[in-house]
This record gives sequence, C-alpha cells and structure tokens, in this order.
Amino acid sequence: MGKFLFLAAFVFFCFTLSISAEENIPEENIESHVSQPVVKDFIYQSLEPWVHQDITSHYEKVYGKQHKKVKVRPIKKDDIGIQMGEIQPGKGGKFTHIVRVKILNLKVKPEGEDEFFATDTLIYKVNINELSAENDVENVVKLLEYKHQER
Repeated sequence: MGKFLFLAAFVFFCFTLSISAEENIPEENIESHVSQPVVKDFIYQSLEPWVHQDITSHYEKVYGKQHKKVKVRPIKKDDIGIQMGEIQPGKGGKFTHIVRVKILNLKVKPEGEDEFFATDTLIYKVNINELSAENDVENVVKLLEYKHQER
C-alpha cells in the first residue's frame, strides 16, 4: 500500500509541474524547474540512493588511485536543484522522464589534500512506473551523464 501511495504521489507531482523551455535543454525533453520545496525534496529523496552511489563512485574513481580515502560532505537541501521533463513516447524505451540533479557547494576532501568545493550535475533517465519496484533496479533509473566542475 505504501509503495502505491509513493508512486501515485510522484506521478501526481510530475504532471502538475509547470513546463518552461531553456536554451541548453533539447526540445524533445523540455524540462521544468522544480521549485516547490515539498516536490523537490520528494524527488530528491526518491533518487537519493542513486545520486549518493554515483557521487561516491565518481570521486573514488578520480581520487581513489592516489588516496586511500575521499570524504564528501553530506548534501544540504539548499544545495540541490532539480529539473525534470517527460520523454516523448517511444523515444525513451522503458524510461518515462529525464531528471537533472544539480548539487552546488559539494565539499570534497581527498586524504592528504586540501578540501575543495565542486558543482556536480547528474542527469538520469527514470521510469516512474517502476520506481517502487525493488526487484528490477536496472529498469528504474539510469545515469546518462555526470558533469563535475571544481571551484
């Protein structure tokens, strides 16, 4: 019952967002900026396991060879920006939406080096119809692109 309510609420919020085009977003995936705090938190919390794993994997891959340990500060709510849009039917296969998660002020500390701040953007394809399915995670969320910018 809880999974059904979770999925129903996510679908409801996805379809009630206002859509606005931006220059850097392909026309077929016109995205909306998620500004309502409750909706933003809900979407981020749904994707948080994937975001955390992908950030950890990125920094371990980049810095793990030279350093034994890399610390990444927990992400604050104010540092998260989310955009999303529907994938046109037939173009996304099993995926229904594109979600862009932008994390500002990500604090990273490789062992033995000075800490630095970065802005990381993760772009996912998401199948909201299967988001609550525990047995088939490969068909739920797929990382399309990881952008990293140190400051």
